[in-house]
Amino acid sequence: MILQLQPGPYVLVDFVFQTGWSLCFHEESIRFDVKAGQIAYLGEFDGSSQSSQVAELARENNDTKAAFERRFRYSEDIGAPLLTPPDAESLEAAQVFVSENMVEASAEVVPAEITPVSWLQGGPLCSGSLK
Repeated sequence: MILQLQPGPYVLVDFVFQTGWSLCFHEESIRFDVKAGQIAYLGEFDGSSQSSQVAELARENNDTKAAFERRFRYSEDIGAPLLTPPDAESLEAAQVFVSENMVEASAEVVPAEITPVSWLQGGPLCSGSLK
């Protein structure tokens, strides 16, 4: 997935499944910065464990019918997002992809600098504020 973002800090806080179900990563959330003139590459995300977990939780809680006005968020015992950090080969492949498919992008693909997240107290982490 490629997203065009404004420079600044971003946090991957949850995994959304078919717009009706989501898992909150809480303290396992990851933060990264997007800098002007760069394409930040997070690496490869493997969502298979999160997909299995959200399906299991939906069945256990009988939350099998989501709708626009009825969504389900799970936040207990959720594991960290599974990211394989970029290596030289995947960075090169990402740069080739950008060159071939994003003709207006001339920026270099660089590994994203992922850092732990700190949250302010006072509410659920997935709807809290960054420190």
